[in-house]
Amino acid sequence: MQELEYLLDVVLTFAVLVLYGTVVWALLRYATQPKHRYWAIGWVVYSIGAIFGVLVSTSGLVPSDIISLSLMFFGSRLILDGSRSAYRPIQWIAYPVGFVFLLLDLLLGLYLSVSFFLVFLPLAIHVAYACIISAKAVYESTPQMRRSDWWLVGGLLFWASSWFVFPFGLFFPESFYFDSMILQAGGILVTGSAMLTYFLKNVTEDLEVQYQVSQIMSSVVQHDIRNYLQTIRNSLELAEGEPHKQDHWVELAGETVDRASDFIDDMRMIAASLTRERSPRVEVPMREMIQQVKERVSLEYALGSDDVWVEVPDSVTVTSCGLLRELLWNIFDNAFKHGSSRVVVRTMSEAGHVRDLTIEDDGGGLPPDVKEFMNRPDSLKRPVAPGLGLGVILIRGLAMLCGVHLEVTDCITGSTVTGTCFHLVFDTSARILST
Repeated sequence: MQELEYLLDVVLTFAVLVLYGTVVWALLRYATQPKHRYWAIGWVVYSIGAIFGVLVSTSGLVPSDIISLSLMFFGSRLILDGSRSAYRPIQWIAYPVGFVFLLLDLLLGLYLSVSFFLVFLPLAIHVAYACIISAKAVYESTPQMRRSDWWLVGGLLFWASSWFVFPFGLFFPESFYFDSMILQAGGILVTGSAMLTYFLKNVTEDLEVQYQVSQIMSSVVQHDIRNYLQTIRNSLELAEGEPHKQDHWVELAGETVDRASDFIDDMRMIAASLTRERSPRVEVPMREMIQQVKERVSLEYALGSDDVWVEVPDSVTVTSCGLLRELLWNIFDNAFKHGSSRVVVRTMSEAGHVRDLTIEDDGGGLPPDVKEFMNRPDSLKRPVAPGLGLGVILIRGLAMLCGVHLEVTDCITGSTVTGTCFHLVFDTSARILST
């Protein structure tokens, strides 16, 4: 009987090690974004420190606690730095400074024979803070939360709450020690499993993006390159017909050639990234980009200076890829192509960063099936509905490529639908967290 119990202990230990190793490998393997790599490495380092603390520590202080203290601090700090990496550089000096502080804290606790819970209290505060900031980063990283996002937010908050109750061990040191360890283990396990699910969701979405890009890239090139060529042709014809403005039209043709070159570079970059990572995001001056699109569409449809009204401050920027210009162009082009006489562009910003861009036209509105297609993020995974023009499909596809949450609504005056409003919502989690 004793040999059977020993065998079961060995089998269970081996199963736990295999399961833990598989989770660790999967986290590191599927953490494709820099922020996610920090999270994965941080979780692994922290869990190793927690396991070591459970195996060798007791409810009383021992010198070996510095290993678990430092590993748990390094792990939580990596998770915190990953959540902040979008808007601030990694402060590596915090790691040795934190280690020295925890070492002095432990030595002082050993010297004064103070409670285990009191010595670990600074770490508890730091871990809880890191979990809350990371949960906030997950919540604000996407306008539309999904199940895997909620699981990760819940896991991080559960992890933080396990440290919130930790100080109660000062009053019930003997009975509360094992309870706090169980809560801690539960928070770590839930967060690790939710983090893995979250990473797998992102990898799956990347694969779907690659497939969708391969389907729409040829359409984007064929559709939009003709627009550039038409603009160049019109400019050269106007240069011949208006000799006194020849320099202006020739200059505009040259600028259009440069923009067409940038567009081709963007398409080449996306094609090259199909087997690597998502299109890199950069800071883009919003008004400057809109003015470029305005010049193109004004020339294409012979518009007046007030037919495209831009209410966007000069200072605001947006985080997106270069294809955002093509997204704006297709929205403008689609509006005037279907009878709109005017387009108005407005924005909401936070700390000089665009949060919500609205583009309104007075073209009479879109059919319900078109609006439904535009408002579904998974529309391109489904068979394209008959009657949808290429411009509509490109707007939906380009929004997906740019990482923009797109919502299409009616513009209503009184009780009459007068036009369409395109809402473009950008990821501003980094800016929000920094304020």
